[in-house]
Amino acid sequence: MLDLSFGFAAVSMVVAAIYLVFRCRFRITSVSMLLAAMLVIHGPGYLYYVLFSHKPPIFLRMEKSEFFESGLIALNISLASMFFLIIAGSEMVNAIARHRASAADDAVARWPPSASIGFNNRSMRIGLCCVAIVMFGVSFYEGHIRTIVEFMTSDAKTTFRLQRGGSEYYLYRVALSSVAPMLAAWGLTHWLATKDRGVAIASLMLLAAVLIGKIETLQKANAPLFAAQLILAAQLMTSNRVTIKFAAAVTALAACCLAPTVALAVTGYEEKGVLSFLSYRIFLVPNEVLLEHFIAFPGHLPHTMGGNIRPLASLMGMPYIPSYDVVSFHWRQVSGSTSTTMFIGDAWDAFSYTGVAAASLLAGAICRSIDLVFLAKGKTPIGAAMLSASFIGIYNLLISGIETSSFSGGLLLCPAIALVITYFGRKQRNRPSIAQI
Repeated sequence: MLDLSFGFAAVSMVVAAIYLVFRCRFRITSVSMLLAAMLVIHGPGYLYYVLFSHKPPIFLRMEKSEFFESGLIALNISLASMFFLIIAGSEMVNAIARHRASAADDAVARWPPSASIGFNNRSMRIGLCCVAIVMFGVSFYEGHIRTIVEFMTSDAKTTFRLQRGGSEYYLYRVALSSVAPMLAAWGLTHWLATKDRGVAIASLMLLAAVLIGKIETLQKANAPLFAAQLILAAQLMTSNRVTIKFAAAVTALAACCLAPTVALAVTGYEEKGVLSFLSYRIFLVPNEVLLEHFIAFPGHLPHTMGGNIRPLASLMGMPYIPSYDVVSFHWRQVSGSTSTTMFIGDAWDAFSYTGVAAASLLAGAICRSIDLVFLAKGKTPIGAAMLSASFIGIYNLLISGIETSSFSGGLLLCPAIALVITYFGRKQRNRPSIAQI
């Protein structure tokens, strides 16, 4: 059964790769980024980690569990189901909105510039400046720059990060994680389309405010991810095609951004080297953590039935207990883990295969819906900004549950806010002027 489950997982990865090549056709869309991310992190890399890599101590500890084989089989089946159901969710949206899907596919293939910019320059300048002022205000009030300087000079960086990193204001944290970066990207793409100097200045103000907040979280990946988001948005205003040259440039840029971050923010990497540490942290740790969850639940720990999903726990009157904390304590006898699992790990902890199936189907449907709503008109500033926001939402799917990725990660929140903004912007444009009255 174990060998069959590995075969099932491998076949699903091949199918996902074929779909990515022949259905997405090397074009940047939310669906193509979702499948590519899952294949890169939890595709062949997962098989390598389990079957061929040098096993770390935690793997050897899990191997001694009586539930190791059953957990591994469950993980193989869940990963295979994830790939198939992401595709199914995407195609389900296509079937529901056939004409819109056809228009989006044609626009993505041709990527024509749209005649409509979406907002006038004055509205964009005012909106970006208002958001930037609020973000700067919170940073000044909480002393973010002082926190960053103290962290750089601290000898106990891990403890400092856990105790001091991030704002205490929830709404600011949500805005910083997804909404404000999306607006900064939107300002950037609007400027690239209009070349308005005022929009450029307002965008730079918001970019600086977001960057200060991102660095102040003291998380290694936040600032490089924001830079990648802006670069992706700018690239999409030129082309949406993925070429070998583009992939190589992205890989080199990621290494250049992350290597100094590791050197500044991480202690104890010297033994492995920066690149080796990055490879281990990006490709092996996510699969290691995911395996911990599948062996722990339900053999050692009962499924939470929603207790690890904050909205469900609140609705059902249950105490919210994050499963990553429980799993970390089970395997390491240490609470407060900073290594969280991907979205199907959280779904498995809560509802077993049912949770994995529902979360995977929903992820595919959400990403395809974003493509249909924002890409049907071709190359637009808001379309490019939304794809860059989807990139961050998909990254959050790799490290958290689908409910967290949808809201604070921005996968659903950013499209919803963009639709509200464009709706009121359209009403403003259609309102008759005083001269017309």
